[in-house]
Amino acid sequence: MPTTAPVLEHRNLRFLLRAFVDAHPQFRALSAQTLCQVLAPAMAIAWWSARNIPAVAARGSFRVLVAGAGAIECMDGGRWLSFLPWLLGQPGGACEVVLVGDQLTRGLQPSQGKSIESLRAEWATPLASLVQDRRPASIFNGRLAQYASEHGGLRSFDLCVLSHPGLEVDPAGWLNDAGMEALAARACPMVAFGYSELDVRADQHILHCVGALASPIEVVQNPFSRDSHQDMGAFGGYAWRWPDIAPARALDFESADVARFLDSFELSRAEFAERGDAALRGLGDSHVRKRRGGGEVSLIKLPRGFYVSEADGELGDLGWKGQFTPLEPSVRVPLSVLRSRPGPDFLHRQVWAVEVFRHHLDPVLRSQSDRLFAGVTKGSMEGCLGDILERIGHGDVDPQDFMEQMRASGGLRGPMHPNWADLLETLGWRLSQYVEEPVRLTPAFVLEASQRRILLPAIVENYAYMPDDPTDDLAQEAMAVVSARHPDGAVLFFNGIPVCTIDGKPYAFGGMLWWQRKWRPFALCANMSGADALLEQAEAGFSFDKPLARYADDPCLSVPFARMCHGLDPNEDCNMVSLRLGKWATLMPG
Repeated sequence: MPTTAPVLEHRNLRFLLRAFVDAHPQFRALSAQTLCQVLAPAMAIAWWSARNIPAVAARGSFRVLVAGAGAIECMDGGRWLSFLPWLLGQPGGACEVVLVGDQLTRGLQPSQGKSIESLRAEWATPLASLVQDRRPASIFNGRLAQYASEHGGLRSFDLCVLSHPGLEVDPAGWLNDAGMEALAARACPMVAFGYSELDVRADQHILHCVGALASPIEVVQNPFSRDSHQDMGAFGGYAWRWPDIAPARALDFESADVARFLDSFELSRAEFAERGDAALRGLGDSHVRKRRGGGEVSLIKLPRGFYVSEADGELGDLGWKGQFTPLEPSVRVPLSVLRSRPGPDFLHRQVWAVEVFRHHLDPVLRSQSDRLFAGVTKGSMEGCLGDILERIGHGDVDPQDFMEQMRASGGLRGPMHPNWADLLETLGWRLSQYVEEPVRLTPAFVLEASQRRILLPAIVENYAYMPDDPTDDLAQEAMAVVSARHPDGAVLFFNGIPVCTIDGKPYAFGGMLWWQRKWRPFALCANMSGADALLEQAEAGFSFDKPLARYADDPCLSVPFARMCHGLDPNEDCNMVSLRLGKWATLMPG
């Protein structure tokens, strides 16, 4: 075929539309986006025909059957498809186009039972007057077999287009249609279009699962599909030649592989809707990444940005600078599961990756679903912070070190020792040797146990801490340093007063007491008027595992103290929210 066909002469959508407007000046006022929308079906069919059936396309006059047509092909009665001859370099030709489909409305509802006349209003566009003199398409509301029955069989079409079949929705509906078998018997060239590469691969995967396709078929991208994000797809974005398929009675529509694919697709639906092809691209494939702490690790990609180590099955995500960061606490996939990973053909590997996520990672994430930052991992948080630091010119700063420094300094709220001094003095505690700007891990003030004539240095840390968290590195460091510097006794205070309920009674965690060579978490309540009461509590054997009821306390301390820590008036009411970690809840204004 001569290269004068615009779809062969122009390899770029912008230049093709410019040539179209030059040849049809009545459309000059239309935007490129509008033209692309109305011409998308014609451009896709012309592009594929010129490449694959050039002898037929060169005639400029041939019969095209579009099966599974929808409202896009039917715009303005299908008149935009009358530009097929011009796109093929035969402006004087005349193509007969037949549109057959049972979803001819703009929504997803079936159109069967509606008359063609009642549907015309849905197909009309504001541009209808510009093409009112063009040849309309023949439109049939129903399936191929119905069309064949009402029209004396299927005439000799030169091309059959399967418009975005989406076999994952209804594979049997397509493949059981007697019209499909009749077209194959007539050796009519058949092409299927898909919105995206994944859309096409899903169709081929379904065909493979039911026994209709042995190996993948080449997929070609349409250079004239609407400009859009490559992962989200566009009308007619990808094409592939429909294969010769065995009669439907020989196919296994109840295949377990079909059910597995549909099940995995359902789990990934939300991510796919947001990210398109990127949601499933590379799932189940191996990737070599740097590991947090040094070295490299071979990983298998799972949904939602998670990975599993091929060596030991450890699960994690990519944190700072794309480094693999294992989950905390550690979660592992059995090596026998990793060894069962399928090969790369079709989408079996992606299905496997989704199933690994569902069975081994999703339960962990669901168990955290009631948390404020459910699904946010250490790795994803560090990765996000690393990006921010790099953008502001601190790309060489380790996000983990940065977060630790921010946490130790109190972040945006600053030091906590003035708040603790105010609270304790309000309760009647005796304080001395107050330091305006104490260095970390040095006393901010001293507590006086006057009855015992004992002085307890008070060190105030600026971060929140729960007494049963052995993984808090800052708190563990603080206790080690303070106990070494003050062997006779000291008190550690933190940011906030967490509360818990034990045997129906509320208790408030005041801090950690170093006394008699042992660290003890202590309760704080309004009737404790000094450090003597603190030492009495320790000698009475109080613990949060076996609390003493006289140290129970309602939120009369934790609520106003939380307001103070956030720069608010402790005596002025405001909405409060509760952040829970295990049995402990931290209150904060919200």
